[in-house]
Amino acid sequence: MLHPQPEHNRDLVRQLERLARLAFAPSPDGERILASVLGQFVAALGPGPDRGSSRRGHLTRLVQQFLQYNLRARPTLDNLGRSLRLHPGYLRRVFRLETGLSPRSYLVQLRVMRARQLLGKGATIAEAVAAAGFSDQAHLTHAFRRTMGFAPRQFQHQLGYR
Repeated sequence: MLHPQPEHNRDLVRQLERLARLAFAPSPDGERILASVLGQFVAALGPGPDRGSSRRGHLTRLVQQFLQYNLRARPTLDNLGRSLRLHPGYLRRVFRLETGLSPRSYLVQLRVMRARQLLGKGATIAEAVAAAGFSDQAHLTHAFRRTMGFAPRQFQHQLGYR
């Protein structure tokens, strides 16, 4: 649990600073470190409110996995709901309750992270657009800027690629 006195949270603060550095200098271990740090952070926050049944959690994980493995797909809530035999509105509410994001917002976040990963390895913006499932460069730039706070070209420039 986060302690009210900051000196008791030093390790967590160091880990979060490390995470912030990774945002600008991707590494092969970046995703593992990201998962570890975020897990520590969530654990430090302590138990949250009751998130509902394990069925809702399972449903959310199914949708997350589908979206992670189908970044380039154009899923709709109707299609997802139909395949899971659930009403699209219910699916959206459960997903938002469990993750804090709509399925669409979650997918955009996944796409931005994939584009960031590719750009960090030296891919061109056009390659990142295609591989991450964005329809064009403008959509990538808009989503990247909203998520990361700067444009993909600035990210490449900071890494010395362009």
